[in-house]
Amino acid sequence: MTPQETSSDRSSRAINRVALVLCVLTFGLIVWGGHVNTTRSGMAFPDWPTSNLAPMVTYAPSEWLWAKDRFWEHGHRLFATVVGLVTTLLLVLAYRSTPVGQRPNRAIAGLIAVVFLTIASAVLGVNSMPMSFMETFMVVLGLLTITFVAKAIRVSGQHRIMWLAMAAFTAVCLQGSFGGYTVRHNLPDWTSTSHGVLAQLFLMIVIAITLQSSAAWRRLRSQGTVRSGTASLVATTWALTFVQFVLGALTRHTDSWGVSVSFPHWSEAGFFPSADLLQYPQVVIHFVHRSLAYVVA
Repeated sequence: MTPQETSSDRSSRAINRVALVLCVLTFGLIVWGGHVNTTRSGMAFPDWPTSNLAPMVTYAPSEWLWAKDRFWEHGHRLFATVVGLVTTLLLVLAYRSTPVGQRPNRAIAGLIAVVFLTIASAVLGVNSMPMSFMETFMVVLGLLTITFVAKAIRVSGQHRIMWLAMAAFTAVCLQGSFGGYTVRHNLPDWTSTSHGVLAQLFLMIVIAITLQSSAAWRRLRSQGTVRSGTASLVATTWALTFVQFVLGALTRHTDSWGVSVSFPHWSEAGFFPSADLLQYPQVVIHFVHRSLAYVVA
C-alpha cells in the first residue's frame, strides 16, 4: 500500500467515524423533535433564534431546565446546534480529504462561508433575521441542497462524499431556518410538515456519507458496478420512501393519526374505511400513509 493510499484510507476512516456519530445524533434529534410535538412544546418561546430574547447558547439553565415545555424546546434548539457543528466538522474533513483538483471552486466555498456566518450570528442572537431575508435565505439554501445532491449523484468516489457533505451542510442550515420560521408563524401545518420531512432527508444524506466512506463500500465498489436493475429498484424505493416521509409528517402534524387507532384493520367494521369517511382529508391522509407503508415494506 502506497503512502498516498494510506493517507486516503485514514481520511475516509475519519469521515466515516464523524458521519456515524452524526447519524446517531441526528436520529436522537429527530426523536427529541417528535417529543417536542407530542408535548406541544413548540411554542414555549415565541421568538427565534433567541429564547425569550436571550441568545440561544447563553440562556440561563435555571430558566428552562425545570420548565417542561421550555426544557423540550430549548433542549431541541441546543441539540440542533450540536448537530450543526458536527455537520460543519464533517464538511471540513470532506473538503480536506478531496484532491485539490476536485474541490469546489472559490465561489461555492465563499457562499458556504457566508451561510455559516449567517447561521452562527443567528444562533448567537446577533441579528433577528428579518422575515423577508429569512425567506430568501431559505429558498437559496433549498436550491443549493438540491444542486449539491444532484451533483453528488453524477460523480463518484471522494468527489461524491464532498458534494454530499456540502448538501448535508446546507440542509442542516435550512432545517434550522425552517424550525425558526415555523415558530415565528405559530406552527402552521405546512411548515411543521416540511420541518419533519427535511429532518429525515438530512439523515438520509448523512447515512449516504457514512456508507460511501466505509471500508466495506470501497471494497464492494472495487469488485464491479451495480446492475441497472438493482439501481432502478434502489431509486424507486428511495422515491417511495420520500413520499412516505411526507405522508408521515402530514399524518402527524394534521393530527390525522388519531382517526384510526386499530391495526392492521381500519376498524372493527372492516379492513378499509367506509366510503362516507373518505370525504374527510384526515382520513384520506391516514389511509394513504398506511397503504403506502405496505408497498414500501
